[in-house]
Amino acid sequence: MVIMPSYETQKFIDALTIDPNKPLIISDADEVIFELFGHLFKYFDEYGFDFRGESLVGFEIMNHLYCHKSGETIKIDLFHKIMADFFEHHGATVPFVENAYKNLTYLSSYCQIIILTNAPHSYRDDRIEIYNRQGINFPIITNIGNKYAAVKKLTEHHVAPVFFIDDSPEHHLAILENLDDVNCIHFIGDKEYAKLVANVENADFISTCWHEVRHYIDRKLASF
Repeated sequence: MVIMPSYETQKFIDALTIDPNKPLIISDADEVIFELFGHLFKYFDEYGFDFRGESLVGFEIMNHLYCHKSGETIKIDLFHKIMADFFEHHGATVPFVENAYKNLTYLSSYCQIIILTNAPHSYRDDRIEIYNRQGINFPIITNIGNKYAAVKKLTEHHVAPVFFIDDSPEHHLAILENLDDVNCIHFIGDKEYAKLVANVENADFISTCWHEVRHYIDRKLASF
């Protein structure tokens, strides 16, 4: 397993100032802070493709997108084009996951919060602008592939509790196997999408409710 982040991700991490004695929350963006999949599936449907998958481990949705007319799976070039079009035209209007903003604002009064999102590095400036307009002013780290290396780097000198919140099982599995001190919260904001994704059985906490997540973090910090 790669244990170093990419050059670009490392550069963004190096620019941060992190207090090792203050609790740290490393949160995904899509389907944790902002809704995504319901809107994304509708967008693919408008292009003539529907999602027919029954389970997901990572972000392999293109393997389950089929053309309405031909029944063939989507080609990778068209998949990337539709994804780019979606974020270009709808990235600024995707709503918050229910109660995400309220609870993140509350938690930010005594925790450091970093957004670690899998997105092209070229999108980072646009995402910062979009998130800032919606009141999200936490540092944003873009990443490609498994997030383990980035989380390892972000937490290597940390003393206070660390919480990792993400919808994708593949990231949790790598972190749970290698980083004992990170509390893994498997969270999916869309309850219908959550039915497609297998729970991470050994995750520290599993939820689709931000109020529950906040209370879990508070309970863990009460004993710190």
